[in-house]
Amino acid sequence: MPTWSPPSSPPNRPARRRWLRGAALAAAAPAAFAAAPSGGGGPVALALGMGSAHGIVHVGVLRAAERRGFRPDLVTGTSAGAIAGALWAAGVPAERIGELLPRIGWWRSASMPRGVQGLLGLDGLRRLVADEVRGVPIERFPIRFAAVATELATGARVVLDRGDAARAVTASACVPVLYVPVRIDGRDLVDGGLVEPVPVRAARDLGARRVIAVDVQFRPWEEPVGHPVAAGFQSMQILIASLTEAQIAAADLPIRLDVHHLMAQPGWVGRMMTVGEQAFEQAWPTIAGWIR
Repeated sequence: MPTWSPPSSPPNRPARRRWLRGAALAAAAPAAFAAAPSGGGGPVALALGMGSAHGIVHVGVLRAAERRGFRPDLVTGTSAGAIAGALWAAGVPAERIGELLPRIGWWRSASMPRGVQGLLGLDGLRRLVADEVRGVPIERFPIRFAAVATELATGARVVLDRGDAARAVTASACVPVLYVPVRIDGRDLVDGGLVEPVPVRAARDLGARRVIAVDVQFRPWEEPVGHPVAAGFQSMQILIASLTEAQIAAADLPIRLDVHHLMAQPGWVGRMMTVGEQAFEQAWPTIAGWIR
């Protein structure tokens, strides 16, 4: 089974160009995963991680899942993963999700610091999700779903698996400082990536026996730090990267993709979707073995 893993630490500057060329070649067969042994059957979950614009990759994963007829028992999502995951769990086809996500201003920039002026307000995201799920609450989705958010006042991890789907998604994707927190049940909630960048634990807590985790987040070395906003973003990514390393080990099938370099190329949205499809296809023999 072919595998490819991103470096665990940033490449040194002289080697950076060579590493990027290697990463571009890896995109042709991009999946990086290692299945952990896990006995017995039981519910299978798909955990979609944060990643801002990189979250377009999730559309490709979902597209391939549909083509294979794969229907997980549970979908969990954090931030970008919560947007794609909630729509899909509600029954919105992956093809439709692929049409919607590039229309959100968030997904158009190559780096969040340079793109903040182009972001849509959270009201726009909330309306988009509400329209697509037609007001159906999370607990009535065809596939069970949960989004992870963070309580701003305490730092507590909050798993949202009931109620207003649009508010849950916007809470999970609410980048601190850039957006006003989303108030749910008397708590001010912000981006779930602060506590669970790839929602493996949420899936386990909700009963998943096997977890397929998709990690597409920004890596700290992928953007230069040239101004105060970028420095703030970089600090957050360093912390989140450490969290991810600790949490991803709990997944049975971690799919880890470095895709930031694709954003410098024409047609990057389509290419990211293709990378997601290829990653799922490479993982499929293992998944198929679980569900037989």
